Amino acid sequence: MAEALPCTRAKGLTGRWLALSVLLLIGLGHPTFFSGQAQKPKPLTPARQNNVIATAAPPATDATESSRKTILLLSDASGRTASGLLAGVLAQFEVIGDGIEVQTATEVTTRERLQEVIEAIKGRGGSVLVLATLVDSTLSGWAKTFCADYNLQFVEVMGPLLDRMGGFLEQRSRGEPGASLSERAIKRILNKDFFGMVEAVKYSQRHIGGLNSQDWHEADIILVGPSRCGKGPVAHQLAMRGFKAAALNISPHDILPEELTTLQAHQLA
Repeated sequence: MAEALPCTRAKGLTGRWLALSVLLLIGLGHPTFFSGQAQKPKPLTPARQNNVIATAAPPATDATESSRKTILLLSDASGRTASGLLAGVLAQFEVIGDGIEVQTATEVTTRERLQEVIEAIKGRGGSVLVLATLVDSTLSGWAKTFCADYNLQFVEVMGPLLDRMGGFLEQRSRGEPGASLSERAIKRILNKDFFGMVEAVKYSQRHIGGLNSQDWHEADIILVGPSRCGKGPVAHQLAMRGFKAAALNISPHDILPEELTTLQAHQLA
């Protein structure tokens, strides 16, 4: 070991100078080592290009485009009724977002406007469903004819409902586009049922166990039977549905109250 040290000094190289020489050699082989510039990326080889293309998303085809379903909401007003109805219907199905398109045509009140809207989508044929909420029966008839001419599926919502409701109410529909009840009118209709239920519950509570028999003629039904057979809970449930129900407890040796003889047969149970 003592003989090797003089040999190294003879060559003029120490450990420190040897390390510096190695760094100089690396720098000469890589020009960017001292310049600080980033090395340009290598171009893709054919193999790498193939890998990139293989992982890319395939372009859309005509078959994919043709499989998309279109729903046209046809409204003679703002389209709010049709939109709400469609939302409730689609909630019952597993609908793919990209597989369905919804279009809305509002304020369709003339034959010309109707024909313009239908002709705009006539090229899609059977992949289109027209959902109409038209209150004018004549306009609805034209819509049905146009859809049949272009092989479009057609569903009319308001027509059958208005016909059935008109027969029930014995009135004829006004056919006024965009007409609606005010919130106050709707609450008044609903409150009538609510207050009727409240009055029925109060009546049932005042006429348990044969009490206040002088008011039995106001009852919708009087439950007659032995004690503890469930008349009270039944009367309460009937009252919650708006029926005035009274209850009378009797035993085999009791004499029936005279008030029962003044009632109609359908009032007794």
